[in-house]
Amino acid sequence: MAFCRQCGNKLGEEQKFCPVCGAKVGQVEEHPQPTVNPAPVYTQPVQYAQPVEQAPAKEPVVYTIFSIIGLIGGICSMVLSVTFIYSFFALFSGIPSLVLSAIAKKSVKHHGKAKAGFVLSLISVIIGGLFVLLLLTIIPLIPELAELFSEFAAY
Repeated sequence: MAFCRQCGNKLGEEQKFCPVCGAKVGQVEEHPQPTVNPAPVYTQPVQYAQPVEQAPAKEPVVYTIFSIIGLIGGICSMVLSVTFIYSFFALFSGIPSLVLSAIAKKSVKHHGKAKAGFVLSLISVIIGGLFVLLLLTIIPLIPELAELFSEFAAY
């Protein structure tokens, strides 16, 4: 039994052309080469891994110290700024705590403390500065207050 080389159709012994594809029948093979169909490719579904929680990065201890000092300094300078006489000292405690709180605001863990210290320090520096300006303008104008403050300073 003969087969067409082009399409693999069965041919009769005396046929010169394939009735299916029209190819010329030359040498006829007794056993045609079977066509190999590629095997289907199966892909496995993608398996997603559970997200793994990473340990938070350890912050430098400096941020912790600066945020605590900034908060305490902000509270102290706020208390000093509302006292009329000691408002000058609010500038000395408020400015360093303002700087330390600004540095500590980079911290993620202690951001709230640093922010509170920054705000308190800023308010106390402004209030303390205004009180100092008020004192510097009022004292020379009122001699009685100047005597009172000089007597108070003597104690």
